[in-house]
Amino acid sequence: MKRKVYFSSILIFVLLVSRYAICESEYIVRPFATEFLDSCSITVATESNGVVSAEIIVETFGDADKIGIVYARIQHRLSNGEWDNVKSVYNSYSTNTDTHDYLLSFKGEPGEQYRCVAQAFAEKDGKRETTSEVKSGDRKSTRLNSSHT
Repeated sequence: MKRKVYFSSILIFVLLVSRYAICESEYIVRPFATEFLDSCSITVATESNGVVSAEIIVETFGDADKIGIVYARIQHRLSNGEWDNVKSVYNSYSTNTDTHDYLLSFKGEPGEQYRCVAQAFAEKDGKRETTSEVKSGDRKSTRLNSSHT
């Protein structure tokens, strides 16, 4: 009996851990050799109505004078494999905080692939740090009824 309980406990633990790893769609870049810029993460989600949403979160070690995104772009994958910008935002920021969160959305077409690219920055005590371009994974847009626009 103890063996069954032990085996069941391990199985439940493995299933919970693997479920978390499979469902996680967040991409985090942690720049190296920075004084105060900690990370930039992009989470892309698609909704049943075809909306593609990208949440961009920038974090610093302690409060920054200014923290935000230089740009964020939702991109559509073309048939030749290139990426085309379909929705963009520039120079979105917060002041005197350690986190900036921005949500960028676009009404996608069913079955098409989308991703988000962004560049983050932080300013503190007259110094400015930026990340290299951060890219999310590709997501396919879905829609329950493709006749809606």
